[in-house]
Amino acid sequence: QFNDHETGAQDDLITAFRTLKTAGVADLVLDLRRNSGGYLYIALTAASMITGPQANGQVFERLQYNGKRDNETATSTLLFSGQVQFAEPQYPAGTPLPQLSLPRVFVLTTGSTCSASESIINSLRGIGVQVVRVGTTTCGKPYGFRQKNNCGYAYFPIEFQGTNAQGFGDYTTGFQPTCNIADNGDAPGSSTDPLLNGAL
Repeated sequence: QFNDHETGAQDDLITAFRTLKTAGVADLVLDLRRNSGGYLYIALTAASMITGPQANGQVFERLQYNGKRDNETATSTLLFSGQVQFAEPQYPAGTPLPQLSLPRVFVLTTGSTCSASESIINSLRGIGVQVVRVGTTTCGKPYGFRQKNNCGYAYFPIEFQGTNAQGFGDYTTGFQPTCNIADNGDAPGSSTDPLLNGAL
């Protein structure tokens, strides 16, 4: 269960994926149903750990700005990697990532699955990983921004669109589920969780 892309989440994910790697996991259910997004570098790390060394160096996401910012577009491509690229307190840059090398992943989604969470789905699909979506349609936000400060105010203008290795980023209507199942609010992972049961 992965609920947010906030600072510290990357360290927690790496620790969790190390456990999965040691256990020899062959199938993964990633619960993103309540994850509305956040820092893109955490999505990059999560996707890099789901896939394997064969994906290293391939495009995770290209950030496309408008025509007045072509230089930023040219230098704003995130690549899959087997190492931590953006440090958090526990795992510094360069730390090897536990990569599962999975050819497919099951992802639990709802309308609250948004932004960086959708980047995980889109980026994996872009390199040929089968992403089986269980739940309902995601929110549809292929756009992002960086905080701008001015005169004591913080502004969050939409600045770029993210596209995957195949150049796809037009999912403003969200990603449709492979298996359409409504969430009933029961505890995620419980025996009565309809999304997990659908994935299983």
